[in-house]
Amino acid sequence: MRVFYEMIPLLSTILAGALGGGIFSFIQFLIERKDGKEDKLGKIIKAIEATNAELEKAKQSNLRKDADDARRRILIFADEIRRGELHSEEFFNQVLEDISFYENYCRGHPDYQNDKARDSTAMIREAYHSCRRSNNFI
Repeated sequence: MRVFYEMIPLLSTILAGALGGGIFSFIQFLIERKDGKEDKLGKIIKAIEATNAELEKAKQSNLRKDADDARRRILIFADEIRRGELHSEEFFNQVLEDISFYENYCRGHPDYQNDKARDSTAMIREAYHSCRRSNNFI
C-alpha cells in the first residue's frame, strides 16, 4: 500500500498534465474553429458586397438604356409633330412621362449628354398645350 501512496503524486502529475493538455487542446480547437468561421463569414460578406456592386452596375446600365429609349421616343414623336401628324391625348401623356423620366435622369447624371432632346421636348410641350387649348387631339 505504501507504494501506492508514493505513486499518488506521480499519478496526479500525469493526470493533471493529460487533463491540462486536453483542456488546452480543446481551447485551441475552439479558437481555431472560431477563426475559421470568421474567415468564412468574411468571404461571404465580400461575396455579398461584390454581388451588390454588380447589381448596382446593372441597375445603372438599365437606367441609362431606359433614358436612351425615352430620348429616342421623344425624338420620334417630335419628328411626327413636325410632319403634321396628329396624336391622341393618351399618346401625348405617354411621351410627357418619357420627357419627365428623361429630364430627371439627366439631372441625376450630369455626365450623360442631355442636350440632344431639349428642342424636341420644348416643341412637344408647346404642341400639347396647343392641342389642349384647341381640343385638337385625335
